[in-house]
Amino acid sequence: MAILYLKNDNHHSFQDVVNVLRKYLSFPMTQGQSIANIVHNNGKCDIYRGNIIMAEDLYELFRSEGFNVEIENYEVD
Repeated sequence: MAILYLKNDNHHSFQDVVNVLRKYLSFPMTQGQSIANIVHNNGKCDIYRGNIIMAEDLYELFRSEGFNVEIENYEVD
């Protein structure tokens, strides 16, 4: 299992974040705005938890759009 984090990069606008989250994760606008605020205020926010292969695919998609993301593996009890 994995967690995908979107990290603050000081290059993308809040609207850019909302748009990319809608594009790849089908997040509603309000959820995208909340995530953009969390990333801005805390430096990062988890945007996906689950299958490692899906996390890696999403990682590549977000990177291709110029976003700063990271994957963390975690164990399931």
